[in-house]
Amino acid sequence: MKLIILVLFLIFIKLSINSFRFIKAKMLYKKFKSGKDITSYIPEIDIIFKNADTSYSTTYDQRKHGYLERSVRDVAYLSDRKEYFYEVDKVFQLTIGVYRMRIKNSINPFYWIFLPINLLYIHNINIPFLLKVMVNLAYWVVGFLASYHLNAFLDFAYLKYFQAILPQIL
Repeated sequence: MKLIILVLFLIFIKLSINSFRFIKAKMLYKKFKSGKDITSYIPEIDIIFKNADTSYSTTYDQRKHGYLERSVRDVAYLSDRKEYFYEVDKVFQLTIGVYRMRIKNSINPFYWIFLPINLLYIHNINIPFLLKVMVNLAYWVVGFLASYHLNAFLDFAYLKYFQAILPQIL
């Protein structure tokens, strides 16, 4: 029962964090589309992009004082420039899609059943199919053994405590 409550708690935390980030990304996207005071929101946009792993470095040229200078910034820092509107718009839409997918995955039972395979996919680790099956099987065997041994440990460790406190409660 404790394991089920813990899993539901983790699902709730994952769902609420990704829902909050999704709503914040949608709100910042509306501000970006309106074009008003977007410069003050650039740090928040940068954090949202980096949390979704959609931020990337971009290179552009500028003329300052007669010299051609090259700068490298995250794509969020281009959100206040009109010439980069479509590029930042594309990253915003990609970020919103990432958070939408994460919300769906947090309530999808197959995501949690195949969690090790999904983690390998998220971190771009490519291994053969047979090894993926073995990793997932090991995940389930370790989880089953850990839950069984945790229950046995708690029964062993707290048996005397419960026996001592039970007469006081009754």
